[in-house]
Amino acid sequence: YELIFANILSHILIQEKEFLISHLANTGVLILSGILSHQAQSVIDEYESSGELKLVNALNKGDWVCLQFRKVL
Repeated sequence: YELIFANILSHILIQEKEFLISHLANTGVLILSGILSHQAQSVIDEYESSGELKLVNALNKGDWVCLQFRKVL
């Protein structure tokens, strides 16, 4: 898919990392939200550790964070 958007709690986002990445097109964008501020860095670290994604944007609203990743080509 060119765009995958997942708005789920961070532990589920981490658990489903491989599934989400495997369905993302090479030029795709992955948007993750439903993440509390204090949990954002662990989600970033987990997704970037795959070597397949790079964080390109992070938005904060109150205690919540939305993360945008792109596949590394």
